[in-house]
Amino acid sequence: MGATVFLFPWIDDFSAAKNFAISKAKGDWIVFLDADEYYDIDSTAKIIPILLRIENGFNNDLKPHTVRSSLVNLDDYGQVFSMGIQDRIFRNISTLCYRNRIHEVLYNNDGSEVVVVDASKELTIYHTGYTKQVYKESGKLERNIRMLKYEVAENVEDYNAWSYLGDAFLRLKDMMKPNRHIFM
Repeated sequence: MGATVFLFPWIDDFSAAKNFAISKAKGDWIVFLDADEYYDIDSTAKIIPILLRIENGFNNDLKPHTVRSSLVNLDDYGQVFSMGIQDRIFRNISTLCYRNRIHEVLYNNDGSEVVVVDASKELTIYHTGYTKQVYKESGKLERNIRMLKYEVAENVEDYNAWSYLGDAFLRLKDMMKPNRHIFM
């Protein structure tokens, strides 16, 4: 379908992989979704109009860097069990990149603030990666725990990483119980 594929050797660092991908992108805007995520049809149809509103509605000094979406986590039965927000549509600019080995976030590496347009009421990403079946088939939970241990060792005051690590251990404990659902 005309795509160019680049290979990146896995080094237990999602930010490194995503930053590599960003370095290869050529468009003005990037939409970044993981393999277990998708926008529904309604949201997909709204992306271009939102970007056009941003391009035409702000002067150059105030143009937002990212567009915020809702993130809906689905369980094994396709039911919503948690919701959050993510900045997954963003400008292709040299200062904008990801940090954190896992549960990565966008930031400006020049220290300036990331300017966000909140489209979370218009755009929804569905995430299927926290199901019990995915955990069993992929070893994802053990990988996440390993990566989070590195993250908290490198920055003991990263309270988000500690929280994610605690959640991962709770999910691991739940996985060991028969007929239990995993909730975040």
